Amino acid sequence: MSKELFGRHYRDIGYYSTLLEARRAGEPDRHLPKLPREVVEIGTNTYIETYERLTGKRFNPDSHKELGWVARE
Repeated sequence: MSKELFGRHYRDIGYYSTLLEARRAGEPDRHLPKLPREVVEIGTNTYIETYERLTGKRFNPDSHKELGWVARE
């Protein structure tokens, strides 16, 4: 499982190139913009589906509320 979904989002909005330019110029890293909810939900559901396939168990978000899971619809 990779974080490609999130990396792709930051490339699509231009953040990645801005970050590289700042690093080349010796400037501090730019603040990472917050991910939109829909990107977070896609990522969350992908990880949940992977968990369920690997373990054969249904993921129960109620047992992991302290982790801030986004419940799938």
